[in-house]
Amino acid sequence: MDDDSRFRGEPIDDSTMEALLRERGFGVLSLARDGMAYGIPVSAGYDDGRLYFVFFGFGTAPSRKLERVQHTESGSFLLYEVAGPDDWWSVIAQGAIRLVDSRQEWERLEAAMRDNAWRPNILDDAAKSSGVEGYVLEVADVRGWRGPDAEFEALDEE
Repeated sequence: MDDDSRFRGEPIDDSTMEALLRERGFGVLSLARDGMAYGIPVSAGYDDGRLYFVFFGFGTAPSRKLERVQHTESGSFLLYEVAGPDDWWSVIAQGAIRLVDSRQEWERLEAAMRDNAWRPNILDDAAKSSGVEGYVLEVADVRGWRGPDAEFEALDEE
């Protein structure tokens, strides 16, 4: 590996990126409004090219997270891990983000969250709260890079 590749990394194959999106269960959702970017750590469920998220409203004013996602047409979702200078990887999924607006899609959100979100009990918390909204990011583009020493442990590559 040349020095440029050491810093730039090598591409991650599609099946590994898919497995990471499905198994990781959390990451950073980046949204923008009026030119101002906002990164949000979130628990996420993934299924068949879609990332699902649940947001809560608290009190009378919407949360900052909810306010941002309500006014964003597209977003990106970042997964990453860094264990050393040559042992790192990152995956970025980008696409349109929108409100989950049907019962059928809410059921898909629930299934994905329960299956692979880092915090699947968020749905139980949601049942006790008002102002809960589900969103889906339709993945249109996904890219991943890895350092020369990065290894992926026990990924279920379907």
